[in-house]
Amino acid sequence: MPNFAELLAKSCCGILKSTQPPYTPPAWSSFYTGVNPGKHGIYGFTFFNPVTKRRELSNSRVMGSKKIWQILNDHGISTGLINLPLTYPPEKVDGYMITGMMTPERSRNFTYPESLEGEIGSLETEYIVDVPVVPVNDSGNMHVLKPLRKSMEGRRAAYQHMLKHHPCDFVMMVFVTPDRLQHVYWKYLDEKCSLYDTRTGELFRKEILQLYGMLDGIIGDIIAGLGNETNVFIISDHGFTELRSEFIMNNWLKSEGFFNLASAGKQMWMPGYKRLRSGRMVKFLSSGLGGRLRERGMNNLVDWGRSAAYSREQGLFINLVDRDKHGLIAQGAEYENTVREIADKLKRFINPHDGIELVSSISFKDELYHGDFAWVAPDLVPVLDDYRCYVHDGILRKTLVEDRSEDPHGAHHADGIFMAYGPNIGIGGVENARIIDAAPTILYSMGLPVPQHMDGKVLAGIFRHDFVSKNPVSGDAEDTSMRSAADDDVYSQEEADAIEEQLRGMGYLS
Repeated sequence: MPNFAELLAKSCCGILKSTQPPYTPPAWSSFYTGVNPGKHGIYGFTFFNPVTKRRELSNSRVMGSKKIWQILNDHGISTGLINLPLTYPPEKVDGYMITGMMTPERSRNFTYPESLEGEIGSLETEYIVDVPVVPVNDSGNMHVLKPLRKSMEGRRAAYQHMLKHHPCDFVMMVFVTPDRLQHVYWKYLDEKCSLYDTRTGELFRKEILQLYGMLDGIIGDIIAGLGNETNVFIISDHGFTELRSEFIMNNWLKSEGFFNLASAGKQMWMPGYKRLRSGRMVKFLSSGLGGRLRERGMNNLVDWGRSAAYSREQGLFINLVDRDKHGLIAQGAEYENTVREIADKLKRFINPHDGIELVSSISFKDELYHGDFAWVAPDLVPVLDDYRCYVHDGILRKTLVEDRSEDPHGAHHADGIFMAYGPNIGIGGVENARIIDAAPTILYSMGLPVPQHMDGKVLAGIFRHDFVSKNPVSGDAEDTSMRSAADDDVYSQEEADAIEEQLRGMGYLS
């Protein structure tokens, strides 16, 4: 990647700490808004809608804080947004928006203005919104490489078209290819993995690295087309590492007496259900329709009257009165005692596969989140095996820890990347950069005040001293915008099923 290397040598760069956990929805949302998830309210691919009393797919309408493009528009700066996750449905902007991940596959409403859909569709190179992958199936073949290549070709064509016909002051574009490649093929990319120095690894790596080279060419084209007055930021929402195992959190809670199955759930563990659990039943429950039935059926499978806690997506929740539908644990002393007892026991858990403590660290929600939406946050957020173990929230698996070390996929790590290059930016390193610092830093680079509600800080150390001395950091008015739960459906049931099936295939939902 020579273009990337040259840019790296000219930039101010370093590690960018993601959210905790380093999970796609809260990470991107924190980047867009410059605030912690307790203020924007996005903790996962789903959220609890207090109007419909249902858990629904996260979307652009339920983010509870101003996004950077809205702030830029308020200051008269036009914005071009291409393929940003969680921006569906598209919103009205001064400029344009082409939505990204979480856009229904056959949607004809993924652009603003709507007329752009026709423009993008008429380009010679097909525009592909997203390329879902299933690591457990795709890692043994190269089938995903072709659509990933096509998606990058389409992204480049769209960028060039928009630059020529719809120029904007600020442009942001997301490439999902590195994420998808690392989820699927990490075992062939990481020198520490046992499959790296194999004939198969060498063959796969040759093809995979061509896509990195292609991305590098696109970066080179973009940089070559910019003027000398343009600032460039390259930012990832998280980093990557090796997925060595999965921790079945609800099974562990069950073993410790904090989570219990109802009679219907217990029947799933009878000998006659063993074949179903290991085969067709699990496959069906991973589908869109099956997942919906699983979600509805959880009320019958779980004995909520004897379940003090449960796991969902990447967090652990206390079954709390006045928050959860079947709340059991009262706010106050009972809550504090329960959450601390669970945390203490979880810290001592030993991985049966290697005899080492599984928990690297564990955080209480008030250590991570604050704001109007902190009340719906996970109550405990553990880091397992330095991010090399995922929390799995299923209830149909029998084990506590499922070993993945023989065939590891890629897992999200908190250490992402940050690069900044431009006329007012120095060369060197950046320390203690967090993903919530990106938005205020970009605003400052454009000569704008930083809204007081932002939790992130301007990374002033990346800028030249003369620029900082002439442009002291200034604040702006508090953001008083609030999320209001949507009372209309963003997704049809068919669309929601399809997206959820894709997310389960990628390991984001169980």
